[in-house]
Amino acid sequence: MSEDRSAQFAQVFEQLEDLDYYALLGLPSSAPHEEVREAFHQFALMFHPDRYVDEPDQQERALRVFKRGSEAYRVLTNQVLRARFDKARGAGATRLSVDEMFAGADAATGAVAEIPLPAAAQALYDKAVVALERGDLAGAKMHAMLARAKASSPKLDVLDAKIAEAAKKPR
Repeated sequence: MSEDRSAQFAQVFEQLEDLDYYALLGLPSSAPHEEVREAFHQFALMFHPDRYVDEPDQQERALRVFKRGSEAYRVLTNQVLRARFDKARGAGATRLSVDEMFAGADAATGAVAEIPLPAAAQALYDKAVVALERGDLAGAKMHAMLARAKASSPKLDVLDAKIAEAAKKPR
C-alpha cells in the first residue's frame, strides 16, 4: 500500500466513529443518488477487504470500515432512511440506530410496508422468498443479492437476516 493511501486508510479508521455517512463517503448532504453511488464505488475501491488479503491486520480494519461504508450507502440511497438520518444528524448523530433503520418493519413478518421496492427489485425479492421457503439457500442468496443491486431497503436487510438464520439451522 502506498504511503498516501496508508495514511488515508489510517485516518479514516481512527475517525470512523466520528464520521457521519456523508463525511465517510466524502459527499455533501445534497448529493443525489447517482453521486452517492459513484462515491461508494470509489470508497469500495479503497476499503474493500478483498484488497487486503496479504495484510491480515489491515484486512480486519478494512472490513470494519467497509461495513460502515456499506451502511452509509444503504441509508443514503433509500429515501426514507436518508430522511431519518438527516433528521438524526441534525441532532448530532453520525449514524442511524438499528431501531431507526427498521422502524416501520413488522416484527412478526419482517415486512416493511412503508418502503416499496422498485418493480425489478420486488420481483427478485419475491424469488428469494420462494427459494428460501423451498430451502434453496443458494437461490435465496443469489436473488437477494440481485435485488440489493437494484435497490436498498430495510426490507432486504430483513430478508438477508432470515437467510442467515436459515443457513445456521441444521439440514
